[in-house]
Amino acid sequence: MPAENGEGQSRKSWIIIAAVAGVGCFLVVPVIGLLAGLLVPNLLSARGEAQLARCKTNLRNIGFACEKYAEIYSVYPSGEGLEPFRQLVRSGFVDSPRFFVCPSTGAAPLQAGVQGQRIVDPEAFARALSEAHCSYAYTGKLLTTTHSDQLPLCRDRPGNHGGTHRVNVVFKSAYVDSLKEDGIELREIERQMGP
Repeated sequence: MPAENGEGQSRKSWIIIAAVAGVGCFLVVPVIGLLAGLLVPNLLSARGEAQLARCKTNLRNIGFACEKYAEIYSVYPSGEGLEPFRQLVRSGFVDSPRFFVCPSTGAAPLQAGVQGQRIVDPEAFARALSEAHCSYAYTGKLLTTTHSDQLPLCRDRPGNHGGTHRVNVVFKSAYVDSLKEDGIELREIERQMGP
C-alpha cells in the first residue's frame, strides 16, 4: 500500500502543477496582450516619425541640388510637371533614385538607369521618371536667384503621410519644414506658388 500512496501523491502533484501552469497561462497571455496593445501604437507612431524624417532628408537633398543647379546655371530648374526633376538628374545634381520617393508612400524607386543605389545613366532615368516614381511636386518653377530664401521649391504630394496630416516643404534655402495639411502656412505657400 505505501507504493500506491506514493504514486497517488505523485499524481496529485502533477495535477497541481498542471493547474498552476494553466492559471499562469491565463494570467500571462492577457498581460502580454495588454503590453502589446500599449506598445504597438507607439511603435507605429515612431515608424511614421522616422518616415517623415527620411522624407525631409530627401527634400533637403533636392533643395541642395536646386541650389547647386542655380549656382551653375544662374537659374532654377523650370518647366511643368516632372521636368525640373529631370533637369536635376540630367545635370548630375541628383544621383540617387531614393531622393524622389517619400518612404511613407511605400512606392519603389525607379530602377531605369540605376545600378545599385546610384543613377548611372541620367538620360535613361530622366526619360523613365513618372508620377508613379516621384512623391514630390516641384513648386519653384517661377523662382529666380534673386527671390527670397523663404519661397518653396518642392513639397510632398497630398496624402504622402496618411494620417499625420503633415506636408513637408523645402524652401529655396534648402530648409525643410513640416506643415499641417490644412494650416495657414501651407495655404500661404500654395498662394505664393501661383496657379
